[in-house]
Amino acid sequence: GPAGTNGNDGATGPAGADGNDGAIGPAGSAGADGNDGATGPAGANGNDGSDGAVGATGPQGPAGSYNAGSGISISGGTLSNTAPDQIVTINGTGGTNVTGSYPNFTVSSPRIIAGTSSGGYAPTLITGSGFTATRTSNGTYSVVFSTPFSVTPTVVGSVYNTNNGQIWLDEIVKISNVTTAGFTLRTAQGQSSPLNALNNIPFSFTAIGN
Repeated sequence: GPAGTNGNDGATGPAGADGNDGAIGPAGSAGADGNDGATGPAGANGNDGSDGAVGATGPQGPAGSYNAGSGISISGGTLSNTAPDQIVTINGTGGTNVTGSYPNFTVSSPRIIAGTSSGGYAPTLITGSGFTATRTSNGTYSVVFSTPFSVTPTVVGSVYNTNNGQIWLDEIVKISNVTTAGFTLRTAQGQSSPLNALNNIPFSFTAIGN
């Protein structure tokens, strides 16, 4: 007889298990370069390198030019004294004395201390240096050198007039007790009462020695 009609499809069966992975396909072409990244921070400075080798010595410069003076000769870069051991003479003048011989001369001159004092009860220095003057009693002064002489000096003194409008009569200065360290000076008024009595008067002196 004729075929019957098809029946309805049956329900879908459960999915089968995954099959194995297929083979890796060929690599694709390289993509375009990306943009440069931002500059990173600077690294720390490295250690100093070692010193380089010393360079070769340069050529010698040209010789200098010298002119020989009196008593000097120049030969092949050598300077020579053509007049050695000349006699040297030193002569002193005035109070200067020269002793000894070349090369050991001794030149000595007199040492001078001079000055003017106001006299009075508290004498002050008017001129000069290197001494002090102290009143020890009426009209009597002790003069002491700041640095003593090596031998007893010669001392001369005079009255010093501080009043330009008057000239006093018979004013007297007496020097005594001279030593290397100082001396005593006395001043007196010739017309005083009693006669020649010691009086406080300004004075000057000069001490000469060594």
